[in-house]
Amino acid sequence: MRLCLVCGNRPTDKSSHYGVSCCKACGMFFKRWQKKPLPDCVNDVRLCPPGSGDRQCQRCRYKRFRSHRQCDESSGSLTETSLFPKTTFENGDYPIITVAANLMNDYRRRKAETYPYNSKARGTSENGDSLYTYEDHFNLVHFEKRELILLVTNLPELRTLPEHSVNDLIEYLNPYYMSFTHGASAADFIRYTVDKSLAHNRLFLAPNVYLDMAPLRKIKDPNCYALLQTKRFVRDSGLIKNVNIDFFAKTLLFHFAMAKEYFTEKILQIFQDETEVAIFKHFMIYGLVARFLEDTGHVEFKRVRRALANMELEIVKFFSFRYSIRNEINDKVKAKVKDILSLIECTKIASKEYNQLRYEGMLSLESNENTWPPVPRSLRKVDI
Repeated sequence: MRLCLVCGNRPTDKSSHYGVSCCKACGMFFKRWQKKPLPDCVNDVRLCPPGSGDRQCQRCRYKRFRSHRQCDESSGSLTETSLFPKTTFENGDYPIITVAANLMNDYRRRKAETYPYNSKARGTSENGDSLYTYEDHFNLVHFEKRELILLVTNLPELRTLPEHSVNDLIEYLNPYYMSFTHGASAADFIRYTVDKSLAHNRLFLAPNVYLDMAPLRKIKDPNCYALLQTKRFVRDSGLIKNVNIDFFAKTLLFHFAMAKEYFTEKILQIFQDETEVAIFKHFMIYGLVARFLEDTGHVEFKRVRRALANMELEIVKFFSFRYSIRNEINDKVKAKVKDILSLIECTKIASKEYNQLRYEGMLSLESNENTWPPVPRSLRKVDI
């Protein structure tokens, strides 16, 4: 059975395009719109120029859908492209990174299913025609926290931890994880934005989402505009009447700026693709888990610390293999690992900002409201 040359998921059908066999769905998709020979499209020959927008052929648009782990427009099914090439782990040289690969692929798939690329909660559309609300922010924060719980509870070394220890561990990891996830998501958005200049006209929201800003050429004072947008965001958040909106909005905006400085820009400088980001994310979680277990004197500490040391060796080996293919010197691999360790220090700094934001958010709530982020009015069981 031969697989379709376009999607790689379904068997070929009698359908074809320019003499090349493909599945029925892809055949119908390209027959409607494609103006270039399919072999050129499949082999990425003569792609449409970036930024051509509506003038792009459907193959180039289709390729962008796949790069976003989006729904396959021709069939409506989710494309489950792995972040990690399957051949990487066939020889069993990377047992710990393999666990990371499986967990991160599952996370990516669930996120693509729950929040499609152009949905409000994943981000706004590239031309900024969607409005991101506090309810979107609230739902996404809780989605990320559920994913963090899944990641931690699926670590082999932590399956024997009692429930109360897992809960304490989640509370310890949450600010670190949220801070890093924000930066990784912002960097992910920048990579996939055709017009890279758009990235400078966004105010990123932690975690994972950004608040649209109009292009700089239309605004006399972008910082003032960003603050006004943030105040509007806080007003719509469903916070109780005793909120000092000006103070809270400035704190929120400062946190966005810090997270962008510490993560978005650094991640873009350090990591070349999502594979490296996913590996580091898992490495960061292992490191924080080991620190928590050491501080609490838990018996699993040595086991996790051993796994962390082994994973660091695997990362060096993995990067060495990747860069040897590109004929790059080993010094770059060492620099890469050093940069990863320095980014963990940045995680500590940004997590302090996140904790401060949580604390000030708590102070702004009524005494009977004790959750962060505060529950929006539309989702409360009893409207206060």
